[in-house]
Amino acid sequence: MLYLVAAATALLTPATSEIVHRERVEHAGTAYDIHYSPQLETSAKTVGAAAGTRASQQKCRWKITVNARREISNAGRGAPLVKVLPERRSLTGETFGDCRHNVAAVQKAQAARMGEVRQIMQAFAQADRPHVGMDIDAAHALAAN
Repeated sequence: MLYLVAAATALLTPATSEIVHRERVEHAGTAYDIHYSPQLETSAKTVGAAAGTRASQQKCRWKITVNARREISNAGRGAPLVKVLPERRSLTGETFGDCRHNVAAVQKAQAARMGEVRQIMQAFAQADRPHVGMDIDAAHALAAN
């Protein structure tokens, strides 16, 4: 059973390459490129009953948990400063039927919510702005010692 859940989860993972949020900031006279890429975890669970010849009462409840990976780079000078932000948000939904048999319907429902993932990424970036300068300063202080 665990194998089936893992396989279903792998099939339900939406594409995220086009959702990267990019910004350019200037800190202490130096320009930095900041990239926020989403890290999505998906899960799906079949709930309800399917009794023989009766109409199924099963639903596939799915959930996408979103958090962000931030990468700060300085025009190719040195390794980027990478951090996974602690904040997480979830999107949920449901489709009719067993999750294992309705992978395409679940993927379509999740893909329809990718606009919300973009908005979440923008909100993460906005909330992270005050921390960017502090993290850059901390990395410089660490490198100086």
